[in-house]
Amino acid sequence: MFLPWTNVAVTNRPEKSKEIRHSVLRDHIKSLQTVTCHYSRARNPHRHYLECNLTIPKLYQFYVEWMNVNHPGTEKVTQSYYHKTFTNEFNIAFHPPKSDTCSTCDKLTISIKSATDEAARQHLQEQLRQHKAKASEGQRLMKEKKENKNNNVAVICIDLQQTIPIPKLSTSVAYYHRKFVDV
Repeated sequence: MFLPWTNVAVTNRPEKSKEIRHSVLRDHIKSLQTVTCHYSRARNPHRHYLECNLTIPKLYQFYVEWMNVNHPGTEKVTQSYYHKTFTNEFNIAFHPPKSDTCSTCDKLTISIKSATDEAARQHLQEQLRQHKAKASEGQRLMKEKKENKNNNVAVICIDLQQTIPIPKLSTSVAYYHRKFVDV
């Protein structure tokens, strides 16, 4: 479009540039190493967690460094825009999950990340999927039994995680073995 009183052609280039910057920003956020919570997955299946020592300013600093390496010369978004996109478009939290993580899930996830053979990676991913399906079935069964109104059935679930103060560990095996230290 041409505006005769200004001798300037008006284009949509700023909008295209904004879309590209937003797309690159989303790529950066998707590249962050997140974990899911094994035990609370049924309540919030799409929630992911970052290390608790990370913050938006630190992530923005990583973004700037990432941009300098991967997209040199490309205009970067502001920290406030980064924060807005991070909080509005992604379901990521900075604190660790409230419950411990499963050692099998941890082991399989690490094995998948370090696998060099595609067939082995696919096999490990299938094992992880089956393991999570089994855990989900157990959670479903526990919920079903809990909601049972039969007077002949009693369902008791005890969480001992908060009973003895010890150093915070997230893997369940390490967490519970730590409680049995010989005195």
